[in-house]
Amino acid sequence: MKYYRRELWQKINSENVLVREEAEREWAANSKVYKKVFEELAHSLSTDFLSIYDRHGGFHDFEIKNIDFNFIDKEKSCCIVLVHNATQIRLLMLGLKKTSIELQISDFVQLPDPAWAYSEFGLQDGMFSLSVAIDFDSELYFEFTHISASEIISNERGV
Repeated sequence: MKYYRRELWQKINSENVLVREEAEREWAANSKVYKKVFEELAHSLSTDFLSIYDRHGGFHDFEIKNIDFNFIDKEKSCCIVLVHNATQIRLLMLGLKKTSIELQISDFVQLPDPAWAYSEFGLQDGMFSLSVAIDFDSELYFEFTHISASEIISNERGV
């Protein structure tokens, strides 16, 4: 993560007021810079994806229920299921080229369902990247060619 770094996020939650205030100023400045970066690449994302992403606050505080790696039409793919209250979202990344999962088992990680905190998208040479800060000290990273999101509708029994 370049803008929403985990060290900065940890400082925002510091008990030391001076550390927290400085971190909040840096976070606000980084947020302004990243907003411009995201606006520049958003036109390359589908309007359906952006609608769901925006409507659900960038998936902030959603729990990660499942991550599956598969092949779809001979392409590597990754499907992530996110849950928040009664809302379930399925993210599908196609053309997966690279992934990294750094999961620190510590007091901050909310196992079995770590929380999606902040995400950053990038776009370079037609390849998207997505970095996700999870809990306080872990991160997911993906490079892919296409991403979609859909809301999962379940019946009253949760099926």
